[in-house]
Amino acid sequence: AFILLEEIFSTSAPMLWTVVDSVTKQDTQKSVKRGVLVTVSVLSLIGAQLPFGTLVGIVYPFTGYFGIVMLVLFIGKEVWESQKQRTVVEGE
Repeated sequence: AFILLEEIFSTSAPMLWTVVDSVTKQDTQKSVKRGVLVTVSVLSLIGAQLPFGTLVGIVYPFTGYFGIVMLVLFIGKEVWESQKQRTVVEGE
């Protein structure tokens, strides 16, 4: 049981720090990073109290909708850039 808890901690601690590091800028003050770290930790602890089925029922649809939105945005960006390039080429 102790080894299992160590494995969970050794996986979750770097993931927590990666989230905090990606949310804050590199030159952010330590006090701000600590505040974000505490906030993310508390939100994670609250989320961990949800039953697994409920958590999956919330997270899976959200990631699916988020993926669809990102796909539409990526396609829109490509179309926008190709139209912009055509306008520049035709203008020369």
